[in-house]
Amino acid sequence: MSTYKCRKCGVYKNDTVNSQLNTSATCTASEKNDEVVFHSWECISDEDLVYN
Repeated sequence: MSTYKCRKCGVYKNDTVNSQLNTSATCTASEKNDEVVFHSWECISDEDLVYN
């Protein structure tokens, strides 16, 4: 399992089904802007660091 962090808003997720289903597809980093922005995921660990 790997752990990922969004470069824009700082949200974490991992490879588990639960984490995938509970993580929004859109990023909240630019709520002031009306554009829909998607997360920019960066792998921060090859281990499961997020426990959902």
